Amino acid sequence: MDSIFRPCIEYQRGSTELVIFSREVKQLVTVAYPKSGRFRICPYGLADYLQRRGLFIECFCGMLSDTPCSTRIVDSAVNGHVLMQCANEQCGFRANITDIYHTSFFTSSYEELPTLVANPQPNMNPVHDAFRQLAPNEHDIAPYFHGYLGSHVSVWPDFRQLRGLVGAPSANPRPFIRLVHRRAGSIQGAAASQLSMAARRGQRVSTRLPLGQDSGMVVMNRLSAYETGLLADLSGETGPTITSLLLALANNMQTPHSALNISGSVSDIIGALQNILARSQVIIPVLETPYSRFHNTEHSTIELERQSVINIIAHRQQQLGTVLYELSGLEAVIDGVVSIIGERRQQSDAVLDEISDLEAVMDSIKNIHQQVVEKKEKIMQSMNLHKGLLSALWRLPTEVLSQIFNHCLPETIFSLSPLNLRVKAPVLLTRICQRWREVAVCTPDLWCRLYVEANDGGWEQAAFCYDLWLKRSRGRLLSLELGYHYSPKLRSLLQPHMRRIRFLRVSVDYFRGGRPPLSAIDLPALQELTIYVMVNHDIPIIAQFISRLPSTMRSLKFIDMMPVFSIEHLSSLGPVWVYLTDVRIAVWYPNAFLHLLQLCPDLSSSNVRVDFDQMGPFKSFTHTKLQSLCIILHDRPSLTRPLSDLFNAVSLPKLRALEVRRNSHINASFRPHEDIQAFLARSMCPLETLTIGGRSMITDAQRAEYISLIPSLEVVNYGYGYF
Repeated sequence: MDSIFRPCIEYQRGSTELVIFSREVKQLVTVAYPKSGRFRICPYGLADYLQRRGLFIECFCGMLSDTPCSTRIVDSAVNGHVLMQCANEQCGFRANITDIYHTSFFTSSYEELPTLVANPQPNMNPVHDAFRQLAPNEHDIAPYFHGYLGSHVSVWPDFRQLRGLVGAPSANPRPFIRLVHRRAGSIQGAAASQLSMAARRGQRVSTRLPLGQDSGMVVMNRLSAYETGLLADLSGETGPTITSLLLALANNMQTPHSALNISGSVSDIIGALQNILARSQVIIPVLETPYSRFHNTEHSTIELERQSVINIIAHRQQQLGTVLYELSGLEAVIDGVVSIIGERRQQSDAVLDEISDLEAVMDSIKNIHQQVVEKKEKIMQSMNLHKGLLSALWRLPTEVLSQIFNHCLPETIFSLSPLNLRVKAPVLLTRICQRWREVAVCTPDLWCRLYVEANDGGWEQAAFCYDLWLKRSRGRLLSLELGYHYSPKLRSLLQPHMRRIRFLRVSVDYFRGGRPPLSAIDLPALQELTIYVMVNHDIPIIAQFISRLPSTMRSLKFIDMMPVFSIEHLSSLGPVWVYLTDVRIAVWYPNAFLHLLQLCPDLSSSNVRVDFDQMGPFKSFTHTKLQSLCIILHDRPSLTRPLSDLFNAVSLPKLRALEVRRNSHINASFRPHEDIQAFLARSMCPLETLTIGGRSMITDAQRAEYISLIPSLEVVNYGYGYF
């Protein structure tokens, strides 16, 4: 027998899901943890949830038995966890429901499994058939059984989900309403005795039964231990109201396991319910603690008082369990009233007044239900807040959290806008919790990059958002991209911050007079300038602007390589070349590229397109600082050794990365290998990566020749993509 159960036990203990035995498909299965709406059923409420739906979960003993073997749901005396185990403690079935509540991935509202009041005989055949049609997987010991949560009492009427300690009256627990009906007299007697004793002592007895106090437990002293525990589910913080409502129904109707039969006067039910509801209220417990405000709580305090926070979380968990039971009880009352209304609607018009009164009672009960839902949400909010205090993220120093936030920023500046429809970091980081918001807002580096675009429409909102963003940068250097819509109002907003701009990306339209003009004098801290959608006739106006840029400039890029610069054009840009370390540009001929190298003595990275090849010879030139070079030839396809004279003229002793490509719409051969090898041998550079692109592939022999020159060289074939 041990050999039969052991694989099941090992699989169940190693799973984070609810693993049970299904008699319907005769195998071990994984089922979804039940939930109500968006929230999972509290572990303390699982037994009640199953009983209300007429379900029971079998243990592994069912594999050897012709009749069902219901598990038993109990509370652990060690740690208070809710356990589901073999009722006879034979097969080793044991599921920690409290742990599964937190770890399970699969959850379901089980809409196909209504309460017994709503549908005492649900058709589960489609669910079973759908599972049987799944393709078998020999490696899946317990496949996921969608829509299944145990066997149903409509098929096995003599069995129920067991709960409570072994030997307690829970061996065959009756449904809750039947239990209340059986004990109604003794409970009412206890309540009357309590009122009588209070009167003899001269005490005033409150006629208002508050939800949120423990007075409901007093009237249950005569119940057995098991029954007291069962009724306590609904008598902790809402007890008097919910228990009384259930009593009013139980005294006037049968249980949901039999056909609905109104045995008492509906008017008596209405009167009892109205009387109870008139004296009921929902009290929200005090949830404020010394740790409730993140910004007033020091990390060291949390570490020292960690156990206090854990105790608060445990107390919130108990409160949440009680509230979930309250909701379950109210839903039971609602089901009962709905059943009565449905029954009366089928009768004569004489009961229309009763139906109207019942509907009014229903509205009142639903109002209480809504208040309890709000109470549950507040408890969950408080519980989650205190759980957050124990999170590793909460214990991270602010400096570390700031660095993590920096890595959350989008790579493209286009996504960094407060007006972006898709909220991303850093704005997203301010919406997680109060501490994250405080850290994000107080980290200026998160707000130093910004995409700016706004027209006159919706200007007030745009101005507020941009101004707030820029203020959060707290004087740091800025990286801005100006979009197509750039109004004079936006220029006025940015004017106080222009002296902080380090990186600027703009369209050439900002220099053509179609936008508020940009002045180089306003950009004393500018280090990087990128201009796009530019053509050749824009070079004069661009040159006038660039020639006035400050000595802080380090990078100049012309996107799309649309303007093609000659030697004269390059010279017209003034002294800015002396300061540049990174250039992306297109030139007419190789001699213009050599001239560019001469203009930029500190250049370390360059991406250059040469439109036409040119016969030399050229004067030899050595650039001592260039480390990365990408050169693209876009010319006539007739030349078989393009850029030959250029490579023979230049030496780059610091070069680490070289990319050479030839773009042509005609299938032209591209064989620069001899010239590149001679160039590398002459330069004696520490080259690490060589990329060659064109319509001819690098052969193994050519690759071997390159590696023989530089053993550690990585040789890459780019193909023939266009630049």
